[in-house]
Amino acid sequence: MVHTLHPSPKNTLATALLCVGLATFFMSSWFFLQTSAALNDLENQQRQRVSKASPVKIKLNSQQLAELSAVNAAIQEIISPWPVLFNDLEKAHAESVALLSVKPDMNNKTVRIVAVTFSVDSMLAYINKLNQQKTAALVSLVSTESIALNGQDATQFELLLKW
Repeated sequence: MVHTLHPSPKNTLATALLCVGLATFFMSSWFFLQTSAALNDLENQQRQRVSKASPVKIKLNSQQLAELSAVNAAIQEIISPWPVLFNDLEKAHAESVALLSVKPDMNNKTVRIVAVTFSVDSMLAYINKLNQQKTAALVSLVSTESIALNGQDATQFELLLKW
C-alpha cells in the first residue's frame, strides 16, 4: 500500500491572516530596533553633556558667605549626632526595658528618654549600658514612678542623656 499526501484546499483567509501577522511582527521589530537605537543615541549625548559640564562659579559677598557658613554649620549640627546617637541607643537596648519616648533637644545637646520596666535592677542595668556608650557624656535619672502595667507592678522612669 502506497501512501500519498493529499494537499489540503487553499484557505485564502488563513493565508492573508498569516501574511498580516508576519508583516505586523516585522514592522514591530523594526520599530523596536529604531527606538532602541534612538534611546542609545540620547543616552550617549546625555553622558557627553554631563562629562563636559563645568561647575558653576558664583561670586558671593562677605554677608552671603557668612550666611552660607551659618546654614552649613546648622545643617551639620542637625545631621551629625543622630545616626551615632540612635545607634548607641540601639546597642543599649534591653529586653526588660520598654522605651516609651525619645525626645532629642538639639539646643541643649540632650535626649530625654521615658521608659518602663518591671524591675529596678533592669532600670539600673539599662542606665549603666547607656553610660558605656561613646556618645553619652552623662546619663541622669530625672524621675521614677511606680505604676501598674497589666496588673503587675512596674517602674516608669525618665532619663536625661547629654552628649
